Amino acid sequence: MWVEPAPPGVRRSRVLGAHGELSMLLAPQDIRRPRTVLKHRLRQYARELIAEEAQRLAQSFGFVFSTLSVRDQRTRWGSCSGLGHLSFNWRLVMAPPDVMRYVVLHELTHLVEPNHSSRFWRRLAQVCPDLAAQKLWLRRHGAELMRF
Repeated sequence: MWVEPAPPGVRRSRVLGAHGELSMLLAPQDIRRPRTVLKHRLRQYARELIAEEAQRLAQSFGFVFSTLSVRDQRTRWGSCSGLGHLSFNWRLVMAPPDVMRYVVLHELTHLVEPNHSSRFWRRLAQVCPDLAAQKLWLRRHGAELMRF
């Protein structure tokens, strides 16, 4: 990743991605706060990516949810309300895609099993056979993502 001042006349900072690398062009007002700019862009990207993944998985497996939000939780990766509202932590966008997929499927499964009973885990395993590996990754590396 590289960071540099934006060319003269550019008023908004930009985070660009290409070939697996990020670059940041910082507008004058943001030159001293690249972390804030990056966090803002990652949150925007998370909203798009997680919503797209939730829609795709819900359609594939026959789940129906009412609304979806992406937030800045400090202790949760996701949640599901009794009214079918899904909420996800924006930091999932920094996890491997299979981990994000696991969390989305976990919350989608709560739409039909609103607890962590053995029935819930069996249902989740049907749609996410590698759930043990994804849970382990979150246990080992989740705290690193929460620090951002």
